[in-house]
Amino acid sequence: MPGIGFEWQFPSDVMRFMDTRGKTPAQTRPPSKSVAFRWSDPGVTIESDDGEVEIVTDLVRTWPALRNQLVLIGELITALTGTPPDLDSMTNQALARNLAGAGLNQYLVNRSSSGRSRGSAVGREDRLLAFAEGHLKPVDVQPGQGLPLLTRSTSGRAMIEFPVPGNIIESAEVRQNQELPRNVLFAKGELIAVEYGSTSPRGVAQGTIDRKLAEVPDVLARVGSAATAQASAVLKPVLPRGHSPSPELLGFVAVLYYYLERFSDRRMKKSTDGPKAWFFALPRMNLRSVYCHLLSEADRSAFHELVNGLSPAEANQRACPRAYVGGSSWENPLTVGEWFTSILRGDAPAAPVTADDDYAGIGPRGADHDKMSPPGGYPAHVNPGRASAWFTYAMGRTSAIAADSPFVFEFRDVMSFGEQTDRLRYEDFVAMAANLSAYAGLTNVPGH
Repeated sequence: MPGIGFEWQFPSDVMRFMDTRGKTPAQTRPPSKSVAFRWSDPGVTIESDDGEVEIVTDLVRTWPALRNQLVLIGELITALTGTPPDLDSMTNQALARNLAGAGLNQYLVNRSSSGRSRGSAVGREDRLLAFAEGHLKPVDVQPGQGLPLLTRSTSGRAMIEFPVPGNIIESAEVRQNQELPRNVLFAKGELIAVEYGSTSPRGVAQGTIDRKLAEVPDVLARVGSAATAQASAVLKPVLPRGHSPSPELLGFVAVLYYYLERFSDRRMKKSTDGPKAWFFALPRMNLRSVYCHLLSEADRSAFHELVNGLSPAEANQRACPRAYVGGSSWENPLTVGEWFTSILRGDAPAAPVTADDDYAGIGPRGADHDKMSPPGGYPAHVNPGRASAWFTYAMGRTSAIAADSPFVFEFRDVMSFGEQTDRLRYEDFVAMAANLSAYAGLTNVPGH
């Protein structure tokens, strides 16, 4: 059964983290991937992406579960802005009716008047409880019970305070191969706030989906890639005359040539977003694990023949011919032959990996990873719970562990799903989520 999850990120001029102890936002900006608050049911998290506010949903496999997440997000936006979503403006009215039927904002706004009324049920210092079917509801509780608290900042803007679920620490610093003690920005249970500071709550959205390996060519076609045709061409000489590659082998090799296609894009040079910048559908998989677990023995043998049959010119081709930027401009010297061989054999270190190289994103990836899972040279997201820094990076983060493991893609180009802007309002975010859900294979998506 397919799964789907979403991220919706807001720049600091729209929403930002605030310290309720009077410090400035610049002093207390949480580092990337810090969790500020989480509702386990229906599965919605507020976290930091280098200080910007990001709303993240758990992976779900049914429309009702996703709808509950969308309801909670809509009510969070309503509580912050004081204005409910304009469902009448949505092109997909079946979807709008479905959300309205689920009672979107029924506890937060005055329903006595028609149209988009200002929220009147949520006041200063109301505590908001998330309960069944994703709703936020003002409740009369005693302080300290761990519920979000609606307040107003000193600027008069709307804020919602959250008790943080665990220590939020600043980025670690490594000197002489030693990780220095980190400063705690917020201790577990302390309050951190999200402040709304714009008249137009628009954010950048991304969606993550599960696919079978055999369905990879369809995903690549969706984003206009020619990698599947190239994969078919390079596989033809290694298969018996008249035989076609299995769907799984074709999908796997297509992903490799999709990497090469994207890393050759002229826009790749010095992108501030790092090596994943121009992957409109970003593979999140550890590709060696895909080779080991999602291919048959015959398919692995055919790929082995492909690697051994590379001409010197093909083997010595740079996998990443253009520079990209992490902390600084990075030239990745990896060749196609070295990369493909590491898929077969892994990338085990010859000596212990230093903490300095680990944080910098350079050096071997490990016996169970290939040399591009993830690509070298891009500093890892810092995460206090990690065992190794670079495996928090999106490319290569997910490993196939069994023959029925899914292949995970992150769609970074939501314009492929009906929205023609990279900053979506809530109504557009919902529409995109429904479109991508229908494409992913969820059933009973309204209007699809």
